[in-house]
Amino acid sequence: MIITISMELDIIISISVMLQLAIGLPSNLVSLIIWTKGKKSKSLSCSMYFRLVTLSDALSLLIIFYLTWLWRGDPVSFQLMFFFKYFLPSLSTWLMVCISFERYLSLICPFSFRPAGARIRALIAFVCLVMILTGINSYVFFMNDYDLLKYTLILHEIATLWTLCIIPFVLINLTNILILIKLYQMKQQRLGRNRQSNHATSFTKMAIISCVLQSISIAPLMILMLLRYYYSDVAVYQETEFILSAIVYCTIYLNNCFNFFIYYCNSSNFRSDFKEMCCCCCRRNTIHQLNATTIASTRI
Repeated sequence: MIITISMELDIIISISVMLQLAIGLPSNLVSLIIWTKGKKSKSLSCSMYFRLVTLSDALSLLIIFYLTWLWRGDPVSFQLMFFFKYFLPSLSTWLMVCISFERYLSLICPFSFRPAGARIRALIAFVCLVMILTGINSYVFFMNDYDLLKYTLILHEIATLWTLCIIPFVLINLTNILILIKLYQMKQQRLGRNRQSNHATSFTKMAIISCVLQSISIAPLMILMLLRYYYSDVAVYQETEFILSAIVYCTIYLNNCFNFFIYYCNSSNFRSDFKEMCCCCCRRNTIHQLNATTIASTRI
């Protein structure tokens, strides 16, 4: 019975990964182009953070696609891909924590916390996160050592539970609660009348939605890890572990598919840059067709 359920869940997971890659990879690449090249979007204070998040999410989808569909048992490539499987989601999650901090500080210190240095702050935060998360997830490369296997499995549970789930989940939601309180106070004080303040508020709301979706996507993994830690010997848990693992496997990368739609629906600057990019592509195609028609007519 368990084998049958496991095979069915493997099929569901494989199809889910394929769909997530088909939706998430193009949308993240388009988002990356807009955050990098868009005239209005690239000037926003958190644009560098969103570039890094979209890049990390796109790579996460490629890694999980490789492990699900293409990996054929090579231990070296498995260790490397397994490392990135947890490193990249952790990086995206902690970048969302940084975005939450950035937006909150920009609200409480609008004059001293200027957006001009946001790019430098984002790069510094990115480098620090890469170094820290590389050290935390480096246990993966010692999994082939049977003498250390017990300790690496313990480190894996601790790293996944705390650095990917509990700590960022708490920080993201706590910071966004503080942001919502601050926005409410600003509304009560009628500080959001001018156009610039409205743009800043809408961008903050977009960042909040992205961060909340990130925390929702990691919530099932956090629940699974807590159940595994406290109820691993309970028969009911053992019977449902396959189903819980499949749900986690599908939801942890689900937010990677919806970032583009969140940006488009909540940011007028992002929407404007996307429409401009589409118009440029249409104009180029039209010009190319006209040139091809002109050359063909001159030859005749």
